[in-house]
Amino acid sequence: MHVFLALRRKIVAEVFLLALFVTALGTVTVVFSAPPGSCINIVIDPGHGGEDPGALDREGHEEEDINLAVALYLADYLKAQGFNVILTRRYDTDYVLPKPFRKGKTKKRCDLDRRIALAVRHYASAYISLHVNTGRPSSRGAESYYHPKSLDSKILAESIQQELWSLPGMPKKKARPANYYLLSRTPMASVIVEMGYLTNPVERRNLLNPAYQKQLAQALSRGIVLYCQRKALRNVPTFCPAF
Repeated sequence: MHVFLALRRKIVAEVFLLALFVTALGTVTVVFSAPPGSCINIVIDPGHGGEDPGALDREGHEEEDINLAVALYLADYLKAQGFNVILTRRYDTDYVLPKPFRKGKTKKRCDLDRRIALAVRHYASAYISLHVNTGRPSSRGAESYYHPKSLDSKILAESIQQELWSLPGMPKKKARPANYYLLSRTPMASVIVEMGYLTNPVERRNLLNPAYQKQLAQALSRGIVLYCQRKALRNVPTFCPAF
């Protein structure tokens, strides 16, 4: 664990090139550039897949397909900004063991454990799991969840949620702590994003629209960049003497 955390800190520390410009008054301005090359590894996890379609609407549209569509757009946007992106899946599949080796909750937990293992293997700095919610027809809005004992996860969830507010008609819900299995097992900053309600008529129409899926992905990518900026600022000294 200590080795992993040290490597993770090294990756995060290299996320942004820090340029110091000295003005005529001798003060220092801190400027962050975009992350260069593949200096930070981001895992994008389109929830469900394979034997588990996730939520379904009346017409048979499956959550797993929406999650994957947004994830693929998000991966493209992040790669264009220099991030190294690892997708837990690129098509309709899962990580479940063959039937003779699974039973009960073991099936779902095996799937999640193997997704988490993929993130650990790639020394991921952040893990974003994408989902679609269900509830009453009146329920609406994107929701981001983080583990209550992880400050980095809280910053990641708040950064993503802040950018999701920019979408048309999006309620300004705050990021919320939750002790979900996935969030309690990931050693890196992690968040579960419920991108909207498939049971809400307006949001269902949006979630099935490729144009809106791209808007979601763009907001998510901005949130991830914002998290990296905030994370880097936490590692910058609070005082820097003038030259």
